[in-house]
Formats: sequence, structure tokens, C-alpha cells
Amino acid sequence: MQLERKQIEKSLSQKGFQLEERDHRFYFLYVDGQKTGIYTYVSTAPKYKTLQSPLISQMAKELRITRAEFADLVQCPMDGPMYIAKLRQLGILV
Repeated sequence: MQLERKQIEKSLSQKGFQLEERDHRFYFLYVDGQKTGIYTYVSTAPKYKTLQSPLISQMAKELRITRAEFADLVQCPMDGPMYIAKLRQLGILV
């Protein structure tokens, strides 16, 4: 599995994540205007324009979902409210 970095970043931005520029691009989930502890980050290095399975798996783990669910989040079958509902169902968000 591979996903384009641009597609990942665009999808996260549309689903409640806000960008914080640091040495990498950090995306923090905000729910009801509050920053949560859920985040992931992507490198800005040119060699990471397309992300492969190991990095996709790591990002999914950081977002507390499976790799398949991460792909759904990025490719849009899972929208922001569905993702937040999933985290609440798992007891990660209250």
C-alpha cells in the first residue's frame, strides 16, 4: 500500500486536524475547538512524497486506528465525524 503525502495532508486538514509546522508537519486533532492528544506527522523531505506501508502503519498507529481504517480516512469513505465516533467508541475520546 502507498499513499501520496499531499492526499494525506489534505484529507487530515478536512477532517478536524490542524497543522503545526515544526521540523516536520504535525497534524493535531481538534474536537469542539479543543486540541486533543491525537496527532501524527509527516516529513517534508522530497523522498517522502509517496508514503509506503511502514510509514502508513506508523501513522495509523499514532491516530489509533488500523492501517485499513487510515486508508479509509485518507481516501474519504471515513469522514471526520465517523473518525471521532470511532475514537469515542474505543474510549480514546470522551
